[in-house]
Amino acid sequence: MSVGQTQVELIFVRNKNSGSGVVPVEVYDQHMIDRAEHGVETTWWYDDDPATGEKVPAYTPIEGGRLQLIEDRGIRTGDRFLATFDVKEVSRKGAKCRQMWLVGAQPIQPTTTA
Repeated sequence: MSVGQTQVELIFVRNKNSGSGVVPVEVYDQHMIDRAEHGVETTWWYDDDPATGEKVPAYTPIEGGRLQLIEDRGIRTGDRFLATFDVKEVSRKGAKCRQMWLVGAQPIQPTTTA
């Protein structure tokens, strides 16, 4: 059952058989506030930031339909995109918890200067 929706800017990283959505450092704090407001517990995976090579929090692995959702929109490794998540209440190992499910991805166009 969906209990809400949230959005966050991510950086896409394509791995061999999957991908990840790296959380940029400048949006991390606000994103953690948004997750807490929705009651989503945080257990992070880590992946390499394509710009710095540092291990940073990331949504991973992105596979199957979610991977296709991102790549069908022309989003490639290193591209920033606005990820939309449904927050769902699910039963896991007999206990209720809230999880974020990727339902949308829109490329963020880089700003150009004249």
